[in-house]
Amino acid sequence: MEKMLVRFFLVLVACCFVRNGCGLNILGVFPAHGYSQYLIGSSLMTELARRGHNVTVIAPHRQNQAIQNYSEIYVEGLENFEADLNLFDLEKDYTIWKVYSLYQLGLTFTEHTLANKAVQQFLASNQSFDLVICEQFATEALYGFAWHFNAPLVMFSTIGPSEWISDKAGYPLPFSYVPHGLSKFTSHMNFIQRFENVYVHIFDIIYRNMFAYPTQNKVAQKYFSGIPHLDLIMYNVSLFLTNSHVAITEPVPVTPNVIEVGGLQISHRKLPKDLQDFLDGASHGSIYLSMGSNLRSRDLTNEQKMVFVNTFSKLKQRVLWKYEEDKLPSKQPSNVMIRKWLPQQDVLAHPNVKAFISHGGLLGSTEAAFSGVPIIGIPIFGDQKMNVAKLVTKGTTIHVPYNSLSEESLTNALNKILNNSKYNDAAKRLSSILNDQQTKPMDRAIYWIEYVHRHRGAPFLKPASLELMWYQYFAVDVLLATCTLLSIPIVIYCIISKCKYRIKDKLE
Repeated sequence: MEKMLVRFFLVLVACCFVRNGCGLNILGVFPAHGYSQYLIGSSLMTELARRGHNVTVIAPHRQNQAIQNYSEIYVEGLENFEADLNLFDLEKDYTIWKVYSLYQLGLTFTEHTLANKAVQQFLASNQSFDLVICEQFATEALYGFAWHFNAPLVMFSTIGPSEWISDKAGYPLPFSYVPHGLSKFTSHMNFIQRFENVYVHIFDIIYRNMFAYPTQNKVAQKYFSGIPHLDLIMYNVSLFLTNSHVAITEPVPVTPNVIEVGGLQISHRKLPKDLQDFLDGASHGSIYLSMGSNLRSRDLTNEQKMVFVNTFSKLKQRVLWKYEEDKLPSKQPSNVMIRKWLPQQDVLAHPNVKAFISHGGLLGSTEAAFSGVPIIGIPIFGDQKMNVAKLVTKGTTIHVPYNSLSEESLTNALNKILNNSKYNDAAKRLSSILNDQQTKPMDRAIYWIEYVHRHRGAPFLKPASLELMWYQYFAVDVLLATCTLLSIPIVIYCIISKCKYRIKDKLE
């Protein structure tokens, strides 16, 4: 009897796994060197493994500990990519240069990943996969993994719906109110901003289609033997998961194959005792400072470091600072604690944290919004300026331009955040919106991943616009045909008139 019950239980469990789409072999490809991008990707892949899927991840970072059902193919050489560069210097770059640099960076990651010895050995193996999840970062040749394993492709974007996935997903992207992802605009642009936005978008489209995509196609042909033209793969993506939510980004028109899962990485844990005690003892509240995983506080000039040190030393609040060296350039104020790495989600979730000084990265912005913490934004590059601009319009954030950073500007911003309740109230409202979801972002992401497998790639989610050439999509052929049809009567009239006058002249 006991054996029968055990068998019944095992069968029941197996049925549940099959019904829920569990037990899939899933490949994740996350080529970007930024640890924050890897963090959100690995959060998804780790949860897939925890729910019974067999996961393999190709990335330039590693997990700190072994995870059941989770195997890694480490791409060495990218983890410390650009470590010798001071990324604060990028703050002055023009938007068009940022667009060009993004595609060059993506090409570097693509080549480095595919040329890696472990990756090549992996491709030569006889493994099979039910699904491929690939990060979107101007690395289109990596979609070749889906073709190689004959598996549906899910694209994972660490930002929201953007120009880099709109052409592949088939949704419209009106330049009139959708800012370019590397701009510093919101959806509410004046004429000058719209003028710049339109031409940045046009430059991006031309460069992407005339140079970036053809180059990525050559790379794909080089490393995937027999692969068809990349267009056949690039425009056949089953699903797009985007790290976004209207609470922290802005609403844009998307198609059913785009699912927003912003905040899926958020999962609070207990703080280490020293941090817990430090924040618990902050009777006047505390401030958290982090410039993210790519930007490093140690790369600030000594003058800029002293701006923070001097400002913090005058506060009654405690300050927790992600600082990548053992000590500050001057005596450390008694109310300041520095650490080379901090559990950001858990720090922001502490009730005594009253303000977050940030570079405006989307992960940190989402985590602050989730916990209802107002932000002082000092954006530098990428989508940071746009993220901060959007949060300013929501009333949760004060923008302190990097080139205007001083004790006065930082002190004024802190006084406003700490002493004017409107910023805290706005942050709490934003938190309420972000937390008011029918399903958790992680559950939603995994449901749709399993959905794609259950429905064999879910081709019915893709709009017909993906079948059209650009001149068909923008109805250029219809306009040309209309102009031609309208010109025919005019041409005929001109010919008849000319012939009529010639006949008349001859008769006379």
